[in-house]
Amino acid sequence: MFYNLLLNKDIEITKQFPDVPDNTWYAEAVLKLASLGIIDGYPDGSYRPGANVTRAEFVAITVKFTEEIPEVTQVLPFYDLPATHWAYRHIHAAVRYGWAEGYGSGQFAPEQAITRAEVVTLVNRMLKRVADRDFINSHPALLRFDDVPGSYWQFYGIMEAFHKHDYLRVGEAEKWLE
Repeated sequence: MFYNLLLNKDIEITKQFPDVPDNTWYAEAVLKLASLGIIDGYPDGSYRPGANVTRAEFVAITVKFTEEIPEVTQVLPFYDLPATHWAYRHIHAAVRYGWAEGYGSGQFAPEQAITRAEVVTLVNRMLKRVADRDFINSHPALLRFDDVPGSYWQFYGIMEAFHKHDYLRVGEAEKWLE
């Protein structure tokens, strides 16, 4: 996904992982993003392409893709995220930018696998994308997913991310164009 957002894909591959063979469909994206320092492998040198992505890992990738990592200026209010956590600075940045948040229970759950809905939320916030609810509601022919009802907490965010559309920015919102 982040590879597809790159404006310039002419990147020299300087990083390799033993578990990312050159002939896999994802190799170019993984190796170029790793060469840019956007993604990292694990301490043993592996990438683990079949593993779930954790919330901490995805937040770190998002912040490294888009912004300088600011200095930590406050203690995050998550009981399960010590300041010594490897992704603390990245999570701090994403919270500061308004891209990520924890759960209402006071936890961030950094090692929990990130859900697709959480990915959509984070990426939409990072890209400042906000669904045009009126347009979506007035166009029932737009493709919808059977397992994502209109009452789902991230229904509009998923519609925003899924449907290619032109739009005008109106303040913080989008006005989708026909």
